[in-house]
Amino acid sequence: MDDLITCEKCKREWDGNAQCPCGLYEYELDNMDEIQKIVLNLQSYLFINNKKIDTEIYNHILNNIIKIYNYSS
Repeated sequence: MDDLITCEKCKREWDGNAQCPCGLYEYELDNMDEIQKIVLNLQSYLFINNKKIDTEIYNHILNNIIKIYNYSS
C-alpha cells in the first residue's frame, strides 16, 4: 500500500492525490462554531469515501449531516 498523507489541520489521512477537503472551506472556518466545523469535516470525509458506501446509507448519512449543519447555523 502506498504511503498516506496526513492533513496538518484535520488529521485526515488520504492518498495525497488531491487537496484535503477541509481546505476547501478554509475561508468560512473563522466564522463557524465547532459543530459546524465538525459537520463540514464529516461531509468532506463522506464525499471522499462515497464509492465505498452503499447509496442508501450514503444518502441517509448525508441528509442527517445537512440537518445538523442547518440546525447549528
